Amino acid sequence: MLSGSAAAGFLVLAGAPWWAVTVVSVVGILMPGIILLAQVVLPHDSEHKRDVVMAAMRRRDE
Repeated sequence: MLSGSAAAGFLVLAGAPWWAVTVVSVVGILMPGIILLAQVVLPHDSEHKRDVVMAAMRRRDE
């Protein structure tokens, strides 16, 4: 698995269109932040994790 900047660099070297490089760069920047935020909001050892997930599922079903 490549980091976002490495993948974008390979796309530039391969002559990919600018929009493809931009999409890969944005995803490479945003994904680690989203994953980190999810780990902070839903810590692995939280006793309330199940309640938070169930509330999110109920809200999604509305």
